[in-house]
Amino acid sequence: MYTDPAAIKAYSEFSGIAEDVAVQVREEFFPKKALALTSLSGVDDATKDAVEMKFMREPLTKSQLDEFFASYAK
Repeated sequence: MYTDPAAIKAYSEFSGIAEDVAVQVREEFFPKKALALTSLSGVDDATKDAVEMKFMREPLTKSQLDEFFASYAK
């Protein structure tokens, strides 16, 4: 959404708005800084639900969670 110009084109087509409006929407309503994760809660509950609904076979291990969160810190 922020690094690939094709994302704006895709969003424009999906939402039926002009590309310049899509850029404006992104900048005003979804600024990159506002979407940066600084904390995340409810992971245990979401994982439990995902396993119960068979979206996941089993909960992620601590190692897998650490790797996942580390990828967002980059």
